[in-house]
Amino acid sequence: MRFYFLMLFFVSVSACHYKVSSDKPETLNFSITKFIENQIDSLEYEQIPLLKTGSVGQVSDSVLIEKPDWKKELQAFIEADISNTSRLNYYRVDSQYVNHGRVKVLFTTTNDNIPVKSMKIISRRNKIISLEINIVKENLVYRSISVLKYYPKQYYRIKTKEKTSIGKEEEFMISGRFIYP
Repeated sequence: MRFYFLMLFFVSVSACHYKVSSDKPETLNFSITKFIENQIDSLEYEQIPLLKTGSVGQVSDSVLIEKPDWKKELQAFIEADISNTSRLNYYRVDSQYVNHGRVKVLFTTTNDNIPVKSMKIISRRNKIISLEINIVKENLVYRSISVLKYYPKQYYRIKTKEKTSIGKEEEFMISGRFIYP
């Protein structure tokens, strides 16, 4: 009897382990750095111009950049990579199937000292369709909340709210729309 109980326990524990199959997205083994570097390579190869908009508060300005430095444009996403094994241990992973074959995977930090609070990846048919990263940095005199969004082959947006202990809260945003011919 004890043998059957141990066997049942072993089977149920091993069934709980998430295994990526070929028909499901590989978002649990996802590297932001590799993904963004592949996007950079593609954008550079296709020579895609960028319509970049920057705003501070209510004032904004746009410029068309014919040959953008894609590594510089998307560097914030690379810096927010949580796929490092030592960092990944501090994240809870929740995944769910959403409508029309979409899968949402949400990484949420379990450690208050880590600035990348969450990362949400939405994919369909093994392709990432959106990436959202929430970052909070704070100390005694400063607090910054950033939301980074990336939609492959479409656009990116980095929105930041900053507040110092002696100043008012300010909001900054940088967005880039990819201009395909």
